[in-house]
Amino acid sequence: MHDFNNTKAIIILSGYNLRAIIAFIRVCMENDIPFYIIASSEQDPIFRTQYKEHVAYTRKSKELSNLVSIILTIKDKYNKEDLFVLPSTEYLNRYLISNVDKFRKHNIHIPLVNKELYCTISDKSSFYELCRKYKLVVPESYKTIENAIFPCILKPRTYESYMGKPILLENKEDYYRLVNVNDKDWSIEQYIIGESWYLLYYFKKDGSYDCFSQKNLIQQEAGGSICLAVSSNLHKTEICKAYAEMFLLEDFKGLVMVELKKSNDKYYMIEANPRLWGPSQLFVDANVPFFEEYLMDMGFDVEVDKGTIKNNIYYFWKNGISSNNRNMYYGYDDRKLKKDQKEILNYDIYHRKDTEKLFKEGI
Repeated sequence: MHDFNNTKAIIILSGYNLRAIIAFIRVCMENDIPFYIIASSEQDPIFRTQYKEHVAYTRKSKELSNLVSIILTIKDKYNKEDLFVLPSTEYLNRYLISNVDKFRKHNIHIPLVNKELYCTISDKSSFYELCRKYKLVVPESYKTIENAIFPCILKPRTYESYMGKPILLENKEDYYRLVNVNDKDWSIEQYIIGESWYLLYYFKKDGSYDCFSQKNLIQQEAGGSICLAVSSNLHKTEICKAYAEMFLLEDFKGLVMVELKKSNDKYYMIEANPRLWGPSQLFVDANVPFFEEYLMDMGFDVEVDKGTIKNNIYYFWKNGISSNNRNMYYGYDDRKLKKDQKEILNYDIYHRKDTEKLFKEGI
C-alpha cells in the first residue's frame, strides 16, 4: 500500500461501474491524489489491475450497513483527517445520501447534492417532469397501455420501484406478461428512434460549469452500456445551454450526464445520471478536466489545464460488444467496426498497461 503524505483521501468502492472507476483512478494517479479502494470481494476485477496495491479493505458481503465502520478503519489506519466517498453507482449513492449525517460526523464527506434534488434528477419520472417544466423536449407519455403506440418504452417511475433498465414493449402482450406490479410504479413512453448522444457536465461549487459531449455509435442491446462513442460538438449548441440553465436554476452541483436521442431534428431527453458514467474515459482522454475540477472542489491540490481539449477522441470497450450481433448501432455497423478497429483499439478502456489483464480476460 502506498503511504500517501496527505490528510485527505478518496474512498473508492470497487466491483461495480468499474470502467468509470478506472478512468477516475487514472486521473488520481496523474495528479498524485491519495485514494483507497474497498474491493467488493476477493473476486473483484480490481485485483487484476495495477491498482490492487491500493485495496485497503475487501468486503465480505454486498450490504452497506457497515460502510461507516469500514471507512473509519481505513481512516485510522492511514491517519487521515478527511475522507471523500466517490459516488460511483446508483445503489451506493442512494445509501450515501440517505445516511449523509452518519458519515459527516466522522469527517467522511459525500460529494453529492441533497437527497431530494438527487432523486429528482435520477428518478426517471421526476426528471421527465422537470424537463417539461423547463420546456425541454421529452418523449410522449401514454396514460395507459391502451393509448400506446408500439414499440414503446416502459420506465420505472422511481429507483425504488424497479432497479433494472427500462423495458422495450413490442405489443400489449409484452406489457401484461412483464408488468406484475402496481401500474403506478411505471410510466409508458414513446420509443424514440434516432441518433444517440450524451451531454456531459460538471457544475462547480463556485456556480460555473464545464460541458462536453459524445455521440454514441454502439450500445449493448436493450439500452445497455455504451461500447463505442466519439467526441462531438453538441455541447457547443443551444441544447447544451438549455439543460445547463435548468441545472443551474435548480442549484445542482457535481457530475451529471444527460442522454438524448435525436429524431426529426429534435433532441429528446431519455434520462440523466447525476454520478460517474461508464464511458468517462472519453472525456479523460480528451483532456476535459471534469474529474480534476471535482477533486479541486473537494479541496485537493490539482492543476487544471483548459487549453488542450482534444477532438475526434473515441471511447471503446471491445469486450462489451456482444457476439450475438444484437447490439444497437447508431449510424454504424459491423463492417465499419472491422475497418476502424485498428485505430480505435488504442482507445479501449482496458487495452492499456494498467488494466491489460482485464482486456485479455474479456472483461
